Amino acid sequence: MHRTRCPPCRGFTPALAESYSNIKDTAGKSFEIVFVSSDRDEASFQSYFSTMPWLALAFSDRQTKQKLSDQFGVQVSSSRHFDLHPCALHPPLFPSSSRSFF
Repeated sequence: MHRTRCPPCRGFTPALAESYSNIKDTAGKSFEIVFVSSDRDEASFQSYFSTMPWLALAFSDRQTKQKLSDQFGVQVSSSRHFDLHPCALHPPLFPSSSRSFF
């Protein structure tokens, strides 16, 4: 079952989606966002991802999710808030050609 997002996420995601659309209109294929979920289940992932215009790593690919979390220093606290290492803001590591990532 989909859990309610924290207020910062509920406010941030629509703002990011608007900025993403504006950037994609000007930058095109040279810009992409990839959602890597820390949701607890597939239904929550699908519900939240359905509000996003960008790509996502398949929820079932937990091994790649863990590798990316380790590489970029992402840690999820018990309150489900994230601490993100600044290196995660680098340009994309993988080319993408469809809405599905990997």
